[in-house]
Amino acid sequence: MVTDEIVSAVGIKGDLVALNKHSDLSHTTLESNQGYSADKPVIVPPSLYESIAYIGSMDACLHSFDLQSGKLLWRYTIGSTVHHRPFITDSEIFVTGERNGLVKLSRETGLPMWNISNGNRFTPSQEKSDRLIAANSKFLYTLDRSGRMVIIDRNNGAYLTTWDIHDFVFPVVNRTNDRLFLAANNGLLISMRDRDFVKPVLHVKKSIEKSSDSVPTIDAPAPNDNIKKILETKIKEDEGVEKPLQELLDELTKKYNVKFEINKKAFAAMMIDDADKKPVKASAADNIPFAVWLTGILDPIGITYQPVEDTILLFPAAKPMKDK
Repeated sequence: MVTDEIVSAVGIKGDLVALNKHSDLSHTTLESNQGYSADKPVIVPPSLYESIAYIGSMDACLHSFDLQSGKLLWRYTIGSTVHHRPFITDSEIFVTGERNGLVKLSRETGLPMWNISNGNRFTPSQEKSDRLIAANSKFLYTLDRSGRMVIIDRNNGAYLTTWDIHDFVFPVVNRTNDRLFLAANNGLLISMRDRDFVKPVLHVKKSIEKSSDSVPTIDAPAPNDNIKKILETKIKEDEGVEKPLQELLDELTKKYNVKFEINKKAFAAMMIDDADKKPVKASAADNIPFAVWLTGILDPIGITYQPVEDTILLFPAAKPMKDK
């Protein structure tokens, strides 16, 4: 699972680890749960919504875990092994228990959203459905355990009808929009939609609508008191001459007793070579905070920074100032 700041993985035994992908500093984002585990094996891929991981396990539970804060948000007991990857929308999660059928949960709270009549009892799951493959705002297109399509009401989970699709035996799950795909072993692929939805309806909109011009930051340990004090210190500097970035950083390290680190991996990922050799020129400063002065030097060359423990970490800005 990869976000703008974090790369994380779940092991076969249920162990979860999350690391900051922008920094080589030795830490994880699992601040309060350094060794979080789902307790039992995980046999299906987890799903990711922004920085929240949804992990289905053989402990018969779905775990909602915030990778940035390192905290378990909630855990819902399905009742049997989760054997298909959870299906995520902006507000819902659809997950299947091996013996229980399809359950609809609130993504925020983890509470069930269906109460389906089944004979003389009510259940939060649609037992006729084993796997969700497509959805629109009205209907869910699911498969039962024998591969037949079962169409159910998205709002209340009620069974509506079945559809014989025995020629299309390869399940294609569309997690992006409402289009229904059927695939046969001979290579035939059919795409269908409800007649009421001419334009595709996206399941996850928030991440798409997020501004691409926002300045990236990394989820990392907070700066120590010394770094905070240096950044807040008002300084007086004469205008400098143009020199390579690394040379200027070395001078600032000696003068202000502050450590800098250029994250070369982050620059390489954006195909920026030799960031340490970029020409910079220190401007004059008259009683202004060190942080403001440093920002004025780095902005024109498309570099930003973040204080991490005892280090000022430099990495690419979202967009160079000269292009804005």
